[in-house]
Amino acid sequence: NIWLGDKMAYESLMDLKKVGITTLVVVADEMNAPAGQEVGIKVFKVGLLSGPNYGHVKDLACHIPKYMTQNGEIVLIQSITGLTRGAFVAARAVCELENKSIYEVFQEIKELVPELDLSKVYL
Repeated sequence: NIWLGDKMAYESLMDLKKVGITTLVVVADEMNAPAGQEVGIKVFKVGLLSGPNYGHVKDLACHIPKYMTQNGEIVLIQSITGLTRGAFVAARAVCELENKSIYEVFQEIKELVPELDLSKVYL
């Protein structure tokens, strides 16, 4: 129940609602987070930088989708390309949920998204 998207992942929050997304987590510092209350979508923004980030900020970005998923939410993690900050957050949340290494999860993502560059996803 964790989805990964880029800056073009949806046109309106109603698009997300139609496919069952209940929570949006925007992890790119340079992106704006829309207001989701009017359509019933929970929206969180944890602005990760494109360079090094503090560990506690990365933890926050990764634990929001993890905890929301554990509580039955369907989460979209959104960043500019979906293949750097977003991929890291999604992979880390999944590795903690499924008790796998983050490398194993990155390999699974790479099978689905071959253009994922593993050298760029470690923040």
